[in-house]
Amino acid sequence: RRSRHMGPMRSLFVALSVVCLTGAAPLAPAAARPALRLRGGGNSGGGGGGGSATLVAARGGKRAAAAEEEATARGVAGLVGGILIHLACGSMYTWGNLVSYAPPHLKYWAGAVGSGPADAQLVLPLILVSQMTGMPLGPLLEKKLGPTLTALLGALMMGIGVMAAATAPSLASFCVCYAVVFGLGVGVAYQMPIIAGGRWFPAKKGVVTGSVVTGMGASAFLFNLLATRLINPKGLNAVGGVFPAEVYANWPHAIRTLGSLYTGLAVCGALLQSNPSSFAG
Repeated sequence: RRSRHMGPMRSLFVALSVVCLTGAAPLAPAAARPALRLRGGGNSGGGGGGGSATLVAARGGKRAAAAEEEATARGVAGLVGGILIHLACGSMYTWGNLVSYAPPHLKYWAGAVGSGPADAQLVLPLILVSQMTGMPLGPLLEKKLGPTLTALLGALMMGIGVMAAATAPSLASFCVCYAVVFGLGVGVAYQMPIIAGGRWFPAKKGVVTGSVVTGMGASAFLFNLLATRLINPKGLNAVGGVFPAEVYANWPHAIRTLGSLYTGLAVCGALLQSNPSSFAG
């Protein structure tokens, strides 16, 4: 009797189970199931946006770090170039040593004829006046040409001025080349590494300026030693303020050599100058 009563109940339970199973969503086939989970909750299928974002962010971070390192390297290279430029600029202070070896025809405005303090002592003040005249021109040119070309222009002016002065026949022509042209070149190039360096390292402008001007301070010491070695290699003494003829014979070659060195240093330094890619001037 109990089995007769359980039959209809069992049939009803089976019927309800079939209805429930057929109305439910089918199981996803094995091929559609995610086979690989990525970090960040994503998967290898189309729904794993978090993992892709993580990978993209990681790659972007590496690229940003590499770009920052490259930018720092370019900024430091610009500072080194600034020291080279200022080594050339600071050579103007060697005139206090060079004037003692200047040939007689470069001592006075009237040539070898003269007495008292040499007129050639005015060369350094004239260089300083020319430098001060050229310094306002540098930033104006930089806005049009950029720091590299502006510094290059100043470098070429320095080199041409000194090398042309090597064979000057008089003090006046010597001053035009060595004092005016060279001095203007110093003024044009002087500020370029400081301006560009301040853009690379805006939070360390004092360090930038201090680093660059070390070249200016070291220049006279280094080039005074070299100039003496070139002009008076035997260490001959002057008699009555006049050196032996062989010392004066070394003058043109020595001045050309120094001018070539100034040009090489300043040109190399100018080529290292640049603005950051983020600078819009």
